[in-house]
Amino acid sequence: MEEIEKKAEFEALKHTTFMALTDIAKKVIPSLDMTEYLSMLQQNFEAEKNRIINRTIRGED
Repeated sequence: MEEIEKKAEFEALKHTTFMALTDIAKKVIPSLDMTEYLSMLQQNFEAEKNRIINRTIRGED
C-alpha cells in the first residue's frame, strides 16, 4: 500500500506541476497550444528520467 501511495503522490505532484507550468506559459505566450506544451513537458520528463536511470546504472551518481 505504501508503494501505491508514493506513486499516487508523485503522479499528483507531477500533474500539478505540469498544470502550473502550463498556466504560467499560457500567460506569457497567449497563443500557446496547451496540448502541444503538455506533450513537450511529458517528453522532457521522460527523457530526464531515462538520463537519471542511465547515470545511476553506470554509477555516475
